[in-house]
Amino acid sequence: MNSLCKRATVLGSVGIPGVLFLSGLALGQTGVGAAGQATQPAQTQPSTAPRKDLPEAKLVVEAALEAMGGREAFDAIDTQSVKIVAVSPYGESSMDIKANKKDGFLVVQESPMGQGAVGSDGETGWRRDTNGYELVAPEHLKDVRKELDVFLFRVASNPAKYFETMETVDRVPLEGKEAYKVRMLLKDEPESEQFWFFDVEEKLLARIERSIPSPVGAVPTAMIMSDWKKFDSIKLYTKVRMQRMGMEASITYTEVQFNNVEAPTFELPAEVKELLKGQQTAPSTQPAPPATKPATPTTQPEAPPTPN
Repeated sequence: MNSLCKRATVLGSVGIPGVLFLSGLALGQTGVGAAGQATQPAQTQPSTAPRKDLPEAKLVVEAALEAMGGREAFDAIDTQSVKIVAVSPYGESSMDIKANKKDGFLVVQESPMGQGAVGSDGETGWRRDTNGYELVAPEHLKDVRKELDVFLFRVASNPAKYFETMETVDRVPLEGKEAYKVRMLLKDEPESEQFWFFDVEEKLLARIERSIPSPVGAVPTAMIMSDWKKFDSIKLYTKVRMQRMGMEASITYTEVQFNNVEAPTFELPAEVKELLKGQQTAPSTQPAPPATKPATPTTQPEAPPTPN
């Protein structure tokens, strides 16, 4: 089984575990931690009944979307292109992501371990590493796209698409400001509780916390969004710090562009087309049917003549 078949290593399979940590935290996957010096993330308190004087989570989320540019601005995005630099103990790595609304994408990763890529034309998935090209099983493309949704701001701009439950449970101090604390439960992983913190004044998402199961017990994990910048009419965070078990990794967006990716970008490489042809022309593995037995004669053969 190749590494793309393992949910927690879809985008980390070619060497950027620090970057992978972001998607693992935001969408409930196990993820891969990255080491470094940092402060321990704040402990997530057990969920309690929501206070009566808090705004509905739906309103908090909608206010954050408006502060980022509004639903209309995000709906107008047909293609996205982002470049990311990740800093981890493995060195500095980078990821160039291009994607469209039709589930097409192309991700090129550079790390101290080399270069790799993963892509799809919207239907067929593939990956490339030092061993060449191989196809990605259709059932695993969903996990790849789910991780990409984190890096492309789709989760942050439309959490209602991914979360079954959203409820405002508290108003807390956060780095010298006040923030609404919203409890979130994923649609496909309802036992995975996490908390999103929205700045009361600026409305923007400031922090996400959750606990990740491990052999030594639940591990508090956090990601902190900062360095918000405007790209056209959309405002986005451009830096994320990830904290786990007293260790830290970070990613920085060095480029964000919308509606500038040409359609041929998502076409299948020639090598992948050849792999598909090989699948279509491969001999059947089903055993050949048994040979048909000759029909039983309906008359008895003539007896040999009796010798005199």
